[in-house]
Amino acid sequence: MTVYGNSSESRGVVGTVTVVFLFCGVYSIVWTPLATVYPPEVLNYSCRAIGMAAFSFAAWSSVVFVSFVFPFAIENIGWKFYMINAGWDVLQVRFPWTKLSQAIIIFAFYEETSHNTLEGIDEIFEGIKHSHVQGNVYDMFRGKISPISNS
Repeated sequence: MTVYGNSSESRGVVGTVTVVFLFCGVYSIVWTPLATVYPPEVLNYSCRAIGMAAFSFAAWSSVVFVSFVFPFAIENIGWKFYMINAGWDVLQVRFPWTKLSQAIIIFAFYEETSHNTLEGIDEIFEGIKHSHVQGNVYDMFRGKISPISNS
């Protein structure tokens, strides 16, 4: 059995567990919904179903892969595996100016898609509305327009 620490300092243990729980809670609230909402928002109407199927396959395949690989990695190389994971994180933030330039490009050139339906977003990017829904779905839910067209 591997021992991961033998310190009698309980404040460090409590702090570590607290930070892990806070991180997991924030990650679950913020990233998990975003990862499933963003792909259909950026895919156009004609390839949305295929794109979501590919995204779901890739996401769940990586979950299965990680679930099978991590226990073997921890068993064989122990805590050093966490250094590999941390090294990957360091590579991603190694060049902060690239993140800043990405943020500037996104702010300057990406279209705003908040408060739009998927059909509205499709109309923004393709210029064609593929749905036969009359008006805005948000207005229909607020009771401003009737869901039944008079034509």
